[in-house]
Amino acid sequence: MRAREMFEQCRDACERIEELTFAIDNGGGQRKGEPTHGGGISDPTASRALYLAEHMPLLIAERDELIAFVGECMRIIDGIRIAFTGAYAACVEMRYIDGMRICDIADELGVSKATVHRRISVVFDYIDTVGVRRASLGLGVAE
Repeated sequence: MRAREMFEQCRDACERIEELTFAIDNGGGQRKGEPTHGGGISDPTASRALYLAEHMPLLIAERDELIAFVGECMRIIDGIRIAFTGAYAACVEMRYIDGMRICDIADELGVSKATVHRRISVVFDYIDTVGVRRASLGLGVAE
C-alpha cells in the first residue's frame, strides 16, 4: 500500500473512532437493524439491552483495532519529525489525524496551500521510497 492510501485510511479511521466512541459512550446509538419502538407489544427496554449486549463488544473491538492502526500512523509521523523538520510532520498530522482542511493547515502554519501540498507529497514520496518501517524510525534520505 502506498503512503497516501495508508494515510487516507488513517483519516477515515480517525473519523470512525470518533463515531464509535460516541456510540459506545452513549449506549450504542441507533444502528441499522436495531429494534425500534414500532407497532406490536414489546418491551423496548429489553430489546435495546439485548441489542447492546450483542453489539457493544463488536463496537469496542472495531474501535480498538482502528486505534491500533492510527497508532502505527502516528509512529510514522514521529519518524517524519526525525527525518524532516517538524513542519513536514505537522502537515501530515493535521491533515490525516486531525482531519483539517489544507487551507486551515496553511493558515495555522503561516504558509501557502501549495507549501502544505508539497510537504505532504514529499513525506509520502519519502515513505514510499524508504518503506514504512524505516520511515517510522526516521531512517533513510529525507528531502
